[in-house]
Amino acid sequence: MDTRPYPALRSWFQRVEQQPGDIEDVEPYGANAAPYAGRSIYD
Repeated sequence: MDTRPYPALRSWFQRVEQQPGDIEDVEPYGANAAPYAGRSIYD
C-alpha cells in the first residue's frame, strides 16, 4: 500500500512499530482463504 499521500497514517505505523511486543504479521492469506475457495458447514 502506498502511504505517501497519508502522512498521518505513516506516522501512526511508525509509532506502532516502535511499541514493545509489536509483531510484523503481514503475511498474505493462502489460496484457501479466497472467496468461495472453501465450503461452509451452513450451506
